[in-house]
Amino acid sequence: MPDLIAVPCSATLWREDIFRSSRLFMNTTTMHDEEGLFLVNGMRHVIASPDIDKTVRDLVRIAAEAVGSNMGALYLVHKNRCVLRPAVVVNLPDEYVKGVGDVPVGEQCCGRAVFHNAPWYVEDIWTNPLFSAATREGAKRAGVRAGFSVPVTKGDGNCIGSLSAHFPERHLPSEFEIERHLLFAKLIGFALSRMADAANGAKPPRSARAIDHIECGTAASD
Repeated sequence: MPDLIAVPCSATLWREDIFRSSRLFMNTTTMHDEEGLFLVNGMRHVIASPDIDKTVRDLVRIAAEAVGSNMGALYLVHKNRCVLRPAVVVNLPDEYVKGVGDVPVGEQCCGRAVFHNAPWYVEDIWTNPLFSAATREGAKRAGVRAGFSVPVTKGDGNCIGSLSAHFPERHLPSEFEIERHLLFAKLIGFALSRMADAANGAKPPRSARAIDHIECGTAASD
């Protein structure tokens, strides 16, 4: 698998690096076999699910647990395309969620993940000057200190939101954690696309065999 590339933002105290790889997770032929199998089985589960909305909530929770956290969130781009709003929140205190509010695209971790269509992290929210004083204080009171976000894309590569995990202590995500989250983000993007198709009256294939020829969309791009 291609290595993730970290580009440090050394000009500021913003302790987040951008992980880029234009070919990362382009399709199952470029991934380890077990990762391709994970996506295929996950897509089959989504197709067979009688309640995709619940499946999305479960995926957000399991994604956080997979990186050693019990806090996670799915934020989706609002129809005005300027802000992200919480769609699924797992164990994040209300005070923190309200303090963050609507996140402008290009700001904070999830907004930057969407803007750049690439993962972002913050090691310490409490001391990071690019978070407002109110957000930093709210994060302290809520016990949320670090987090990272990855973009959620549809099959065509269009970024529609971000998937995040949060931590009570300072935390630097490993390459493994980023890769795990990108896999879950792909499944969530796939599930959200099916929900949108259903809402628009489209008839997605009923058989799980339909995923055999599905190509995964780009997870990161310039």
